[in-house]
Amino acid sequence: MARSRRPRPADIEKQRLQNRECMRKARQRQRQGLREMQVALSALEKQYKELSHRSANKAKTTNVSLPKTRQDRMYAEVVAVAKRLGAENLYLQSMLKQMNAWELQLQ
Repeated sequence: MARSRRPRPADIEKQRLQNRECMRKARQRQRQGLREMQVALSALEKQYKELSHRSANKAKTTNVSLPKTRQDRMYAEVVAVAKRLGAENLYLQSMLKQMNAWELQLQ
């Protein structure tokens, strides 16, 4: 008959230390990813504000030398980019909230 071998206390402690180290590294990677997302989010917010400001200024001061259809097309493109950036902003904010929730659960 095969006897089941019980792990030695030293082996158990070694495994616990390895597990702790792996979890510490995982939390560290998660925090780094969170910081990178926050930087990306702030950059997108800045870009969104800038495009919104430019779009508002364009609407106020329309250039008469451009044909009306070209102005409309350019304005529509700026509005589309602003909407896309707004959607990306919301998506990144929700990801940050989710990452924060996961980090709180891990602690």
